[in-house]
Amino acid sequence: MIPRTPPMARCLTAIRKLTIDGVPPSIAELRAELGYASKGTVCTLLQEMKARGLVDFERGRSRTLRIPEALITPSVAQAASDQALAHAAVIIRQEQVERELAGFQ
Repeated sequence: MIPRTPPMARCLTAIRKLTIDGVPPSIAELRAELGYASKGTVCTLLQEMKARGLVDFERGRSRTLRIPEALITPSVAQAASDQALAHAAVIIRQEQVERELAGFQ
């Protein structure tokens, strides 16, 4: 595991929370979520995190912040996969019921 400080852990949590539909948060959104007064503090923190391999981003481009795939916990990926499978099972069952009901008409 890559060593991280408590502020880094809070920042990773904030990035996950604020990433919506694959669009990462802006520096201003992270600053507000973390409660910092300055965007510079967030930038410094993100640079330290990038040096440790905790995040990646393209300097000078907005909304390129991402957490490397290797750091995404398997339980999160598994939960998403389980949810997708459960949703597919509901759809399949609904289609089966509709076919059965159509046979009675």
